[in-house]
Amino acid sequence: MHDIFVDNGRPRNQHRQFGSLHLKCAIADDSLLFTSSANFTGHAFDLNVEFGVLIRGGGMVKWMQRHFSELITDGVPDTTSLSS
Repeated sequence: MHDIFVDNGRPRNQHRQFGSLHLKCAIADDSLLFTSSANFTGHAFDLNVEFGVLIRGGGMVKWMQRHFSELITDGVPDTTSLSS
């Protein structure tokens, strides 16, 4: 079971929305994990302050791979609309 924790005390705008940091991950060859806040946009590369980390080997790569597999098994995200 995967839990999502939201801090209800965070500041919100006039529409009751709050900002969030979401990150992107890629795993390659069962040994590399790249995770970053950056989108592949001009702003991300030229204007925004973004953060990324490349991890080579170790437990974090395997943990993240298991985590993604569990999300897929649990149907999160719903990938049924991706099939043709």
